[in-house]
Amino acid sequence: MLCIVCEEVTSGAHKCKNCKLYVHIICGTSGDEEVLCQICEKAINAQNSRSKSLESLKIQGEKMLNRSNTLLPLIEIGKNVTVSIPNVDKWHYLELIPKK
Repeated sequence: MLCIVCEEVTSGAHKCKNCKLYVHIICGTSGDEEVLCQICEKAINAQNSRSKSLESLKIQGEKMLNRSNTLLPLIEIGKNVTVSIPNVDKWHYLELIPKK
């Protein structure tokens, strides 16, 4: 029996509560007589980070839509509008125009 983390011989006394493979107690996180191997712990942490970032992106998108809906009035399709360009963006635009 080999430890899933360090690949050394183990007594077989502990198994990871997630993947059910043998693991040394020092090669994992222990709690309440259950051990979670470092591999599963990293996978669980990565999944938690992904779900948190997805939630944050949804919240950020909602904030952007709310701000846009409050600052810009609704217009009909086909209407012409003028939009002011901030000075910072004007300089970048002028740099893109080829010089004669």
